Amino acid sequence: MTASGRRTPDDRNSVADARIRRALEAWSSELAPALPSPELVRARGTGRIRRRRAATAAAAVAAVAALVTALVPLSHPSPARQQQSRAASGHAPLLGELAAHMRRLTTPRVLADARQAARSDLSLLTATTASLYRSAGTTRNVVLVPSSLGEVLVQLELGARGQTGSQIATALGMGGTSASAQAQLWNALSQQLTIDQRVSHVQLEQANYLFLERTLHVHGTYLDALARYFGEGIWEADFAGRPAATTRTINSWVRSVSHLRVPPLLPPGSITRRTAFVLANAFHFDASWSRALAFDPGRTHSAVFHLASGATVSVPTMHWSGVLRTAALDGMRAVELPYAGGRFSALAIEPETGSLTTMLDSWTPTSLSHLEAGLRQATVDLALPRLSLGSASSCNGALRAAGVRQAFSTGADFGGITSTPTALDMVGQSVAIRVDEHGTNAGGGTGSVSTLVSGGRDAVAVAFNHPFVFLIRDDAAGAVIVEAVVADPAAVAS
Repeated sequence: MTASGRRTPDDRNSVADARIRRALEAWSSELAPALPSPELVRARGTGRIRRRRAATAAAAVAAVAALVTALVPLSHPSPARQQQSRAASGHAPLLGELAAHMRRLTTPRVLADARQAARSDLSLLTATTASLYRSAGTTRNVVLVPSSLGEVLVQLELGARGQTGSQIATALGMGGTSASAQAQLWNALSQQLTIDQRVSHVQLEQANYLFLERTLHVHGTYLDALARYFGEGIWEADFAGRPAATTRTINSWVRSVSHLRVPPLLPPGSITRRTAFVLANAFHFDASWSRALAFDPGRTHSAVFHLASGATVSVPTMHWSGVLRTAALDGMRAVELPYAGGRFSALAIEPETGSLTTMLDSWTPTSLSHLEAGLRQATVDLALPRLSLGSASSCNGALRAAGVRQAFSTGADFGGITSTPTALDMVGQSVAIRVDEHGTNAGGGTGSVSTLVSGGRDAVAVAFNHPFVFLIRDDAAGAVIVEAVVADPAAVAS
């Protein structure tokens, strides 16, 4: 401050930084999810710990886990104290990144970048869905959170080098785009989702955490990138000493964010004494149907659903008649179900001819985009089963089929994360979703673990009484948030 009492630019910056710091501290204390185990100690970062959004239906999704394997003995020399001091250093850059993030929320560039990330999201969905459905035997339900899986893969790519990184980029439909540029696009998608949930009053939350073995040295530049683009929270964990307890803690964290009873993200034995880190993303979505799409519970009654095997089951089925957007193209029929607020919707898609397997095998981002572009208003007599689904599945095979191979081998190169040789051990997903007369509820998470190695005039009758696909979308960005491949709606989530 000058002698005349006027504030200098440095003084004003200090005041602004102090306000940001107080806001960040309040945000952290209010939103940080409870981690019940004392074995995990907060090391750094708050970022997008829980991004709340408001909506209209009720859907709950749970988690994708990627297990990364370290390729050196447990006696790696780097001490935990170095990690702690590095993780705790330099609040000022983080405060600056937070301020920059707040400014970006209002820039026109956000929507364009978000749509580009959404196209990547769609590429990942179409590349993995058929493989996951086939591996489930076409008799089990599969629920996928492509945006959650994509976000974890982008975070891994930030630390990948050479062919390991290029294969991940190709699976994301981002070949030729740098990892940092991709991270910026996914940051924009997160911002757009935040904007849309605020406008439409949907509940949408997401959290990113790096659960880190306390003896592992991770490059500070990688931690900075996670904080910059994904607001990563970082916790030290005792994988080497207490692998089973840490597994339970991470599974509990996913459930706390998803607000649903989801299958365990990490199955027993997935974390061992050789685990180096778990990179996790957890997710929750809760929305009500639009006022025009008010299902009458009195019209819900049991109806026959035809399984892929030829057998039938009886399931509670909701009925509604009125004007909705629908389309029939390339052997598929779709009906759009809007959520309150006008920014999010569900898209129920069934094959008009052939099996669901055939339909999924022919899926491409282009074919789905054409189907969405063909949606037109029509009078619809709709029959839709109530859904209460849960699935826990490995994505390893689907990702390998999509071209991500080296990351799972001893030749993997994640040198941008740590000098300790690491490789993906498992990528999995645990998801739950409920769809009823009131709306949709979804919550979920994604993670990576590293292991030490060495309009028509006549009513259109649309009865979803065969296996079908149910998508939850952000209409502005074009992003698919949740996908459920419904093989058997009578298989209630546990």
